[in-house]
Amino acid sequence: MTKRFFILYYDRLLVGFALVALIVSVGWFWQAQGEVRRIRAQPVAVRLSNSAYQPVVLRPAAPASERWAKPTAQAAGAGWVYELFTPPVVFYHQKSATFTVIPPLDSTETNAPFTLELVSVKRELYRLQLAGYFGEPGAYTVVFTNPNAPGTVRAREGERLVDLGVLIKQFSVTRVALERQGASTGFEVAAQVELLDKHTGAAVMLDSRSQKFTEAPVALVRFSASTGSSNRAVREGEEFSDRGYIYRIERINPVPAEVTVTRTQPGVALSETKILHPSIDTSAPRKALAQDSTHSLPRLATGLVTKEK
Repeated sequence: MTKRFFILYYDRLLVGFALVALIVSVGWFWQAQGEVRRIRAQPVAVRLSNSAYQPVVLRPAAPASERWAKPTAQAAGAGWVYELFTPPVVFYHQKSATFTVIPPLDSTETNAPFTLELVSVKRELYRLQLAGYFGEPGAYTVVFTNPNAPGTVRAREGERLVDLGVLIKQFSVTRVALERQGASTGFEVAAQVELLDKHTGAAVMLDSRSQKFTEAPVALVRFSASTGSSNRAVREGEEFSDRGYIYRIERINPVPAEVTVTRTQPGVALSETKILHPSIDTSAPRKALAQDSTHSLPRLATGLVTKEK
């Protein structure tokens, strides 16, 4: 019976419960208005303390002066002595497979003055230079020169120059526009040869408009001018001897021009390293300039005989 009553009057019961809840809510809201008005009527103020703020003063600590302790000998031997900011100069000898070290205080003490001087640093000409060509399109014969040998060398596409260690991969002749200050002033004929260097496995491009230089720099050195010695071309890793000393070229830097040289003496563990810079010769600047191949780039021939119009 009760279940049937709820089913028949379910919607009316819901409406009745909603009305009762609404009446209760309105009554509670009405009673709370008096308490809200009482709270709003009370004055609100911020009370500040009369005591002034006193910041805490942090004074720096007095600097303590301490002396660096003298460096102690390392386990490798008494010669391995160095300070924290003055490391030793360490060298490796390939022949004896040993390391040697120069203490900082003794690095400048040698039995003889370091008389080796740097004249200049330049790039070396590639062993093959494009000198010209003759023939007709598709059947050109290319003419090369070797800076280290007299005469000329002739070859065609696909040929190998066994003595020079190169393969002639491609040869082309094109017209290149001449530009001066952003404006075209005409055309010139440019010949280009692509080589395969068997020594390095890399492709090398020769252009008739300029000389080809190697990537590795070459240094011209000499012993003191007072000895009257001539210039000597050296490369990185090269060794030579003079007056009982062995000189090794550790590094060559083209810009700025400088060379790092290590000098050792047979039977002596200590070695000496110097960084050489070019000596300035104000008496003959033009002569020095002429001896540097990087400042002399003669114009090469673009063709010996050609039938192309």
